[in-house]
Amino acid sequence: MDRALLTPAVLVAAFGLVCSLHAGWRRTLALVPALVLGTVVGAATAGTPAWPWLVAALGMLVGLAARVGWAVPAVVAAFITVGVPPQPDGATWTRPAVVAVVGLYAVVVAGVLKLPATVPGRRLPWPVSLVVAVVCAAAAGLAGVLAQASGNPFGSWAPATLFLLVLPSTELSLPRRAAHRVVGTLVGAAPALALASLPVPQILLAGAALYLCLVLTRPVWVSTLLSTVAVVLLLQSSTGADVAAGTRLAAVGTAAVIAVAAAAVLATVGRFVPAAAVRAADTASRDVRLAPAG
Repeated sequence: MDRALLTPAVLVAAFGLVCSLHAGWRRTLALVPALVLGTVVGAATAGTPAWPWLVAALGMLVGLAARVGWAVPAVVAAFITVGVPPQPDGATWTRPAVVAVVGLYAVVVAGVLKLPATVPGRRLPWPVSLVVAVVCAAAAGLAGVLAQASGNPFGSWAPATLFLLVLPSTELSLPRRAAHRVVGTLVGAAPALALASLPVPQILLAGAALYLCLVLTRPVWVSTLLSTVAVVLLLQSSTGADVAAGTRLAAVGTAAVIAVAAAAVLATVGRFVPAAAVRAADTASRDVRLAPAG
């Protein structure tokens, strides 16, 4: 398979399973049309003044999706939309078709693995979700502007990484997740460069690294190390392994700084959200999570 199609196929397969783990395979199935649309719109706007606005709109969508417990699918859709490198010849029918097929394949695999059909997400009250949406839009838009200004074809990793950092987690705060991703990227660059020099099919090594990334999800820095190895190996033939590793490190560092600043803003603004609204949302979310998932 052409590498222009291989990268989106690998990312959709991997994050389709991630979505199924955290939100259920039914929500992943509902997400497939959004992934196809995002692939088309992302490719059509790449390199244009509209692209940072698209990234900001996706940030807004992530915040609003948290109101109804769909934050995880929204994050995955945003990540695929901005994280897939643009095709040299623009948007064609082949890439959306590959995304659709691989997305459905991920749903089938999730069913075979007996992953839950539905995993209700935490619902935020309107005051909180609106604040989160505005801050996410501003942070994602800033990352998009910086990525486009860099002139690097893989600068989109910055907003893509930012979306991964806001993926809901009960174990680590956002600043700690940012630190884990920076450390994992730093540590993963060296083995990625070493493996890229071996006389072995790079796709096999990248596939093995990606498989381990999905299995070893904790601690986050280990998962990030493995994903760094996979990404660098997938892209090293077109950019050079050293260029791919350096670009990824710069993008992750940029995303981490923006994410920490956004978390500080949210923490400050959150003090003004009525406590009664937060308690009501917590109660509603707990009731939903206790209901049968189907």
